[in-house]
Amino acid sequence: VVADCPFARLDDPIACRLTTIFGPRLGGRLHLPTRMHGARFIGVAPETIAPEETIARIAPRPVMIVHGEQDQLIPVRHAHRLLEASGGALELWTVPGAAHARSVHTAPDEYARRVGDFLERVLAAEGEAQTPPQDGAETPRG
Repeated sequence: VVADCPFARLDDPIACRLTTIFGPRLGGRLHLPTRMHGARFIGVAPETIAPEETIARIAPRPVMIVHGEQDQLIPVRHAHRLLEASGGALELWTVPGAAHARSVHTAPDEYARRVGDFLERVLAAEGEAQTPPQDGAETPRG
C-alpha cells in the first residue's frame, strides 16, 4: 500500500477545513451540521472512518505513507498518528514544503525513487515468498 496524504480519522480534516475556510468561530459552529449532513449523504458517520484504528491489522502487508509537511487539508500529524497506530510497522516519508497531494510535484525525482524503491522491495519479497523450491521438492501446504 502506498498512501499519499492519508487521514487518520475523517472527522478531523472536516473540522480543519471548516476552520480554514470560515475561521475558528464559524467553522466550529458548522462542524456538527456538516458531519451530520455528510453522514446522511455517504451513509456513514465520518468519525467512524478511522484508519488509525485499523492500520495495525493490515500487517504484514507493507505500507508506505507520503505526506506533505505543509498540507493544510490533512495535516501531517495524521501521518504520524498512523505511524504510531501501526506500531512503527509502516514506512513514512514527509516532504518539506509540500502541500496536500503535492509531494510528487514538490520533489518529483525523490518521489519516483522512494516509491519505486519501496515497490521494488515489496515485489521482490513477494516474489521470493512465492518462488517454488529449486530441488523439485513440494512446498508444504497449510
